[in-house]
Amino acid sequence: MSTKRAADRALTAAAAGAIGGSLLGSMDVVCLFVLSAVDLQALELLRLLALSALSTGLLGAGAGLLFGWLPRSAFPVVPVLAFAMATGSAMADFFLLPRLYPPLHLALSMVSLVGAALAAQGLRARLKKPLSLVALSSVALTPLIVGPLLGDGLALRQVTLEHLHVSGRSAALFMPDPTSSWPQDPAPTCAFPEPVLSARRPALGPRNLLLLTVDALRFDEDLPQTFTRLEGATVFSRVYAATPATNESLYSLFTGRAPHRLAFSNVGLGADGRLVELGPESSRWGGRPRAPMNDRSTTLAQHFATAGWQTVAVVGDVFFLPEGGLVRGFETIDESPYRGRDKGSPGSNSEAMGETLVAALGKLDAARPSFVWAHFTDPRAPYVPFGELTPEDPSRALYRGELQRVDIQLARVIDALGARRDETVIVVAGDHGEEFREHGGEYHSSSLYDEQVRTQVRIFVPRTRGTTLAGPVSLLDLNPTLLDVFGLETPSGLDGQSLRGPHDEPFSTPDARPILLSSTQHRQISGLVYGHLKLVVDETSGTRAETSGTRAETAGTLGETSGTQSLFDLEVDPGERRNLIDERSDEALRLTCLLRAASSRGSLPAN
Repeated sequence: MSTKRAADRALTAAAAGAIGGSLLGSMDVVCLFVLSAVDLQALELLRLLALSALSTGLLGAGAGLLFGWLPRSAFPVVPVLAFAMATGSAMADFFLLPRLYPPLHLALSMVSLVGAALAAQGLRARLKKPLSLVALSSVALTPLIVGPLLGDGLALRQVTLEHLHVSGRSAALFMPDPTSSWPQDPAPTCAFPEPVLSARRPALGPRNLLLLTVDALRFDEDLPQTFTRLEGATVFSRVYAATPATNESLYSLFTGRAPHRLAFSNVGLGADGRLVELGPESSRWGGRPRAPMNDRSTTLAQHFATAGWQTVAVVGDVFFLPEGGLVRGFETIDESPYRGRDKGSPGSNSEAMGETLVAALGKLDAARPSFVWAHFTDPRAPYVPFGELTPEDPSRALYRGELQRVDIQLARVIDALGARRDETVIVVAGDHGEEFREHGGEYHSSSLYDEQVRTQVRIFVPRTRGTTLAGPVSLLDLNPTLLDVFGLETPSGLDGQSLRGPHDEPFSTPDARPILLSSTQHRQISGLVYGHLKLVVDETSGTRAETSGTRAETAGTLGETSGTQSLFDLEVDPGERRNLIDERSDEALRLTCLLRAASSRGSLPAN
């Protein structure tokens, strides 16, 4: 083959790859538009379309050039197979827990891109040289064009990296970081307000505490049988989890401290079915589960045990076994629901949890006050059909079936209190929310959108009048609140503050204060809710995964001004579809300063 012929062949192959990549990138934007995950103006949509087509086109041209040696006799076998590969990997990337396991999704995106370039090789024979030159010259200018397309717009950058699949990851290779020129003060210029420390007060009256937590309980879901039995409870309707990950959220609830101030270890399952600690090298790709195996912060159970209470935990999940650290302070830990669960039906053990809890309540020493806790894991994926539902029902319907299963058992446990109910404070709380593609994702642990971090709390106190409180609160507030309710001393240095009300009001929400949010399992994301505003900073820019395993490693990650940023006004935009980071930059900078100040509080010494 002559040099000229080889060059022509390489040229047309690269042009075909550019066209295939550009089509794939354009499909990304069409999917975003159809899903309506964000609000975009016409000009923004056109800029996003150009950005996506150019960035994927350039990488597609490279793939086409690389594989341009494929003989023409392979047509149509190679393009057909490549098209199937591109389609399959793109669909897998879209449907397999979006935003989770970043390395997997990056690999699927690149496979889609290479497949699209190869599939376009069938155009090779029909492409003329002038058209090839136009296609190649267009994408060759991508690095120069991407910057002006974005301008200084942080909002468009966030949409590109967060919501576009293949083209978002492709554009990240050419996209400048508009925050790199921001001033990076070594210390924040604002102070993060310390939580108000309540003076020790007499107990409200009841002697016992029953804390029932439910996995993935969204703020907009119902537990009708349970809530009917808690008529007269105080309802906190705007509750934020510290993080949308179960272990970190629950342990933060128990300690009253934000996750970045606690020591979490990467963990795995040993051959004996117990938790084992993994070294940092075992989690280089991120996404490893974490547990507080080595943290020594004082837990809620330890506070009550020190005061002479009997403390009981009923465990239905491997992460709550004693070696995990989360149940430190409970003198009785019943593992039977976990040991006896059907390993072929993950998550469906509410019946065993309910039965064990009822038995545990019957064994309590009536002469001593008690603190009993159990966590129901059924409502998290994979969902097991319950009642009238079938496996073919949509995920949200299956999820609601799991909530129904839990609701029956929670009501059963409350009924089992019998005469003790008049002396028992009953708390029902979620650990975080659950996403059903409101922003293109599923499950939890991957974003700080409200569907993942907002949950609900109800506190029933016998002989008190409840109400509904709409002010924003944190699950971190439950630790000091429950200590306050039972007349125990609240330690200093917590991130939560008591919600016990003044005078005759059992509970109240404090004045506007910043509430910290973080997500560290798959990506480094931090956030802040202050009144009706929410700021979110994504350190990983949607392109890589980092998991920090120790308190020291995580202490410095909050509030840095790199990656993508989002600012939402939850009062006018509760669905968080319109990023105001460019329009309200002054408010964003003020909240960013508070976020950085929060990280400067650092970790606390182990107790």
